[in-house]
Amino acid sequence: MPVILSQRVNGHHPTLEPASPPLRPPGVIALSLWTLWAALAAWMSLGTIGFASSHGARIGLLPASSGALALVIGAAGVVAWLLRAGAPPAPLALLALVALPWLPFQVPAAFLIWS
Repeated sequence: MPVILSQRVNGHHPTLEPASPPLRPPGVIALSLWTLWAALAAWMSLGTIGFASSHGARIGLLPASSGALALVIGAAGVVAWLLRAGAPPAPLALLALVALPWLPFQVPAAFLIWS
């Protein structure tokens, strides 16, 4: 934990104080939502997207195998463990990039780079 060395006051020696309060683990609902989000992103990252026509219609296929299920559960478990250990959940927001190609409407071509 980073500390700040306070300045000398009235000739006393400096003291060490925490720079910021330690992060507390998220609540049960937040932990569940972030874990579910990570599991869904892991499952979508295993899928594939194909083009049905040149007009932009897409077909998505998601795996339904035991290996895929094990990977999804493993990813969710790691995320839950890290969040309970005090890791910040903000980086999990980047998993939205994995979901962009799976949106059920016309998307810019740049969104498809994540598929």
